[in-house]
Amino acid sequence: MKPTRVLRLLVHAVLAAGTAVYPTVRTVPDQTVFLGTVRLDPASGSVDTDPIFAAGVTSAACPAGYGSDALLRIGRPGGPYTNLARPLTAGGYDRGAVTATPNRSFTTALGGTAPQAGEWWVVAECFSRTQGQHAGRFVTSVTVAGSGWRLSPGGGTASAASAASAAPTPAADPAPSTSDTGPAPGPTADVTPSAVALDRTARTGAASFGLSLWWLAGVGGVLALVGAGWLSTRPARGTGRPGSGNRRPSRSGRHP
Repeated sequence: MKPTRVLRLLVHAVLAAGTAVYPTVRTVPDQTVFLGTVRLDPASGSVDTDPIFAAGVTSAACPAGYGSDALLRIGRPGGPYTNLARPLTAGGYDRGAVTATPNRSFTTALGGTAPQAGEWWVVAECFSRTQGQHAGRFVTSVTVAGSGWRLSPGGGTASAASAASAAPTPAADPAPSTSDTGPAPGPTADVTPSAVALDRTARTGAASFGLSLWWLAGVGGVLALVGAGWLSTRPARGTGRPGSGNRRPSRSGRHP
């Protein structure tokens, strides 16, 4: 096969591979998945009251298979979220509504910093010991004004605007740790990534972009080698075919 034909075939292969690889990078959903709401009792209070409220109850059970553990958390729409209560680890949370009892104030949950005015979300998250965190959350919206908070208008259902602007969150967190014995120092102190998270990332295609880049780099190296070989076999300008031993005649038609 001629080198030029080999080059054309390799170029077409690279272009086709690039078209196939690109969609795998856009697999993360662009909105929070809502499983329902969290009923708060009471539905208003002070940001410094400990606990923030007496109980939070989800409007339904966790999805089937994601009932081994659960968390009750709070944060800005889209996260990050920090714990309001100790992790629930008794299991069976996919068989009935989840009830969590907070053990800290709103301010304490944020590491001692009073929440800023505006919309906040109280969320309940469901976990599987083998699959990690479910992609969806139970969400109730509350509004902070001054030193108080209350259920947002509409019964606490998250508004369409805040839902659309919420940052995407991957469903790759592991089951919560049982070592939470007191208020969390910050939004990232309660859940630690594990092998389950890495495994789910690989299966959902979140890491495929890096692997595809390595593959394309390898194909580029092959193209460079084939191109170099093709150039080395081309006859130099002003000479006949390689090995022919012939030289081009002069303009006068006589050999030197």
